[in-house]
Amino acid sequence: ESLLLNVINFQTLIATKASRICAAAQGEPVLEFGLRRAQGVDGALAAFQQVASALNSVAKPVKGSKIGILGMAYKKNVDDMRESPSVELYEKLQHMGAVVSYHDPYVSVIHPTRRSSFEANNTPLTEEYLQALDAVLIATDHDCVDYEFVVKHSKLIIDTRNATRPAASGHQHVW
Repeated sequence: ESLLLNVINFQTLIATKASRICAAAQGEPVLEFGLRRAQGVDGALAAFQQVASALNSVAKPVKGSKIGILGMAYKKNVDDMRESPSVELYEKLQHMGAVVSYHDPYVSVIHPTRRSSFEANNTPLTEEYLQALDAVLIATDHDCVDYEFVVKHSKLIIDTRNATRPAASGHQHVW
């Protein structure tokens, strides 16, 4: 029953995205903000599906794509990693073959824990870094991140926190 509900939810998500992509192809401005918050296991799965759908919309698979996660902390403006859904997202994307990196001004290094097996270092948020990524996933919306800069230099953004709303007006590469 749970698997069936997940399949139905995923099909609904794909249908919704497909209608928005068609609208964009016809010249209509299409921006979607505040996608389901990435909270816990279900939220991490939803965010993963959003990434896959966004990449699919530009004919890119998850496997081999360079994905940067903005915000690894559990909530904005703190360094607390406990129970952060970003950790699960990082591992899920890596497991699916993506080349994953992250930027978080509060988390300089991620060490393996009981919940995760990877180690990673914070990547500076530069124009070159953003332009090298196939997609940017905003998982935690820290106040000190310049989202106008992120929107300007990124190819594709999946904004699960509605952080880019003021900066994204007229940009169709923001999901």
